[in-house]
Formats: sequence, C-alpha cells, structure tokens
Amino acid sequence: MKYANYHYHGKNINNLGDHVQILAMDYLYQQMGISKEQIVYIDKDELASYDGEDVILPVSMPLIDYKEHGIAGMFSEKIHPVFLGLTMAKDTLLPEEVDYYKKHEPVGCRDERTYDTLCRYGIHAYLGGCITVTLRERKPCPDKQTKIFAIDVPDEVEPYIPKEFSERIVRGTHLFYGPMENPQQKAIERYEQYRDEAALVVTSLLHGAVPCMAMGIPVVLTRTVVSYRFAWLEALLPIYTPEQFSQIDWHPLPVQYDAHKKLVTQLIQRRLQGENAQELIQKVHDFYMNRNRKEYTVDAFLPIQDFIERNWPDKQKKYNYSVWGLTQMADMTVSYITRHYPNAKLCHVYDAKYTWKLGGINAIHPDNIAHYPTETVFVTTVSAQETARNFLQSLGREESSYCLLKVIR
Repeated sequence: MKYANYHYHGKNINNLGDHVQILAMDYLYQQMGISKEQIVYIDKDELASYDGEDVILPVSMPLIDYKEHGIAGMFSEKIHPVFLGLTMAKDTLLPEEVDYYKKHEPVGCRDERTYDTLCRYGIHAYLGGCITVTLRERKPCPDKQTKIFAIDVPDEVEPYIPKEFSERIVRGTHLFYGPMENPQQKAIERYEQYRDEAALVVTSLLHGAVPCMAMGIPVVLTRTVVSYRFAWLEALLPIYTPEQFSQIDWHPLPVQYDAHKKLVTQLIQRRLQGENAQELIQKVHDFYMNRNRKEYTVDAFLPIQDFIERNWPDKQKKYNYSVWGLTQMADMTVSYITRHYPNAKLCHVYDAKYTWKLGGINAIHPDNIAHYPTETVFVTTVSAQETARNFLQSLGREESSYCLLKVIR
C-alpha cells in the first residue's frame, strides 16, 4: 500500500503553519526512504471523494471541517488513516465517530483536550504532540543568523521588546487572506529564512514556535490567552502570558531535546509501518503529560461566547439565529446555545459551498441572509470574515446583529 500526504491550497485564507505540517511529513517520509514520487498527494478538500489506489494517510493537520457524520464521513474507503496528531475544537463525538476512531486505534492526539475527549468515549488514545518537533536542526552560523523575527506578536507584547532589537527586528505574519499563487512555496521560503537568518523568533503561533524550536532557533512564545492547542508544548517550551510579559527571557538558548526528537520519529515510523509501538507511545505520552499546566481555553470560541453573553442577557428569551460556515465552530456554537438558551431557535444554516445538514437544517447560500433581517448571524469560519463583514454591512446590519469569528493571539 502506498503512502499519502495532503495537498492544500486555501481559497480565502492560507496559514503557513498548515503547510509546514505537510512539509514535516514529507521530511519524515524522506527519513523512511520514501521519495516524493512514491507519495500520493490528496487535496485536503477531496479526502471524502478520493477514489485512487489504497493509501496510508498520516493525520496530523487540524480536522476543523464539518461533515454530517463527523470523522466517519471525512475519508474515503481508499484512505487508511493513521492518527498521529489529531486536534479538534469540539468535545463531543457522534456514535459513528466513536466507532471510526476505535477502528483506527491507537489515536495520537496533538493536545490534551482532544486526548481527554477521546478517553471519555473509551477510545485508546495518547498525547503525541505535533509532528513538526521532528524537523532537522540547522547548522549554526552566527555571522548570518542575526535577525529578530517577530511573527504575529500580540500588541500587548510590543512594549516589552528590548530597544536593542530595533535595528534587527523583522515583523511578519503567517496568515494570508485572499488568493495566493503557491502557499506551500511561500512556507518553504519563509521557514528557510528563519533557519538561515534568525537569531531569535518571537511569536504567538504554534507553528511559528514549534518548527523554529525544532530547527534549533531560540524562541520566545507569547500568548494573551493559551489555546487548548498548546496543551502539550509546555513540556518543551515556556509560554509567556500577560502577567509574565515583564519577565520574558529575551536571550533564550535553543531547546535541546535530541533524544525526544528521535523517540517521536521512531514512533511515527513504526505506526506508519503498522508495527507495535506501544512502548514508544507510552514514553512520548508520559513526556508530554509531565509538564506544568496553564489555564487553557478554546480561544476561537471566546469571541462568540462573549458576543452571546453581551447581546443575549436573558437566557429564557426566544432568540432567532443562524450560522454561516459549516465548521466545527458552527457545531460548537449550536451546542453552546442549545445548552444555555433553551428557547433560542436555529433558523438557517449558510454555506457557500456545501448543502449538508447541521442541527437538522440543510445549508443554503449566504445570499439568502438578506431575506431574514431579524436573525442574529454567527459567522463561524475565519475564511469568510471579510466577505461576511462587507455583505452584512451592505445590508445595513448593526454590529449587535452578527458575530464574526476572530483569530486570537
């Protein structure tokens, strides 16, 4: 059976962190003696309809897409998934999802929240972190590696950045909105730039921090809130939160973890080859579980929860609402409202691409929003933010009548 990897080209938004996970898997295949010519690349949006030869697919990228049957409807029968770093925002599973995960045990989880969710359903799971920890360490070259890269750094951190960095600092982002000709090539160029030129990387992004750490670059990781997605990384790297910004070590050493990197690499290789890896699984799991924990949040949901609590003060009132975007965040929004607002009614589901059901309602095109001016609209996909804002404003909607999903750093 052949091996597979993702092909991904976001239409409305590209995060370089998504692409570096694909590149990391290619690197792991290379270490296994598998060339790119031997790998089947499957479009991330066509996993369910794939009809080529049977393939083994490592699952490490976030599964935030919505399917009517969840994970059980995400992959075609020709794809045999090996779960190495599953991460998901939701904390409930459908019966068919439980069956699917059990069919593909053990399930490696990227974060502890996902691990806890699977364990509650009796699924054999373990905490495995992110595959990007296995990237190759760079060769030190102090004369060239002199720049300070500040990547998607929160505004609250800026006053604490040493003035001595001012002449060497390069600010940038990993999030690109709108069409992009070749996002994977952009990711390659950007991470090679960090490898070749960085003396330090300051970032709020998981895949700003982890790949650079793996390459042996000193990293300062800052967060205004700590997402559940980071609930493993503290075993390797400190995460600075606002009460610690004044205590940041701006001259950290590279993180040395060669033995753990080899362990994770061996675990991934054995699992992909279908070998018994239970001893390695236990070692990796114990390594990540034995850490100091911060308070974690489902950060993407915080703006939605805050909007609901501000604009819907009466939990018994009969609110009418709709969601725009078939994502796990839409599922979470409906679940949250159902639990806390028993008389609220989901009236419509909107999606520009799919007509699947959510909450028993078939999705229709967002253009239909114009016909229902009294419904509160929850935009539950980041890629539709700008389009949704412009469209809703063109309808004369007040800001209290719609909520946009936001990226929190």
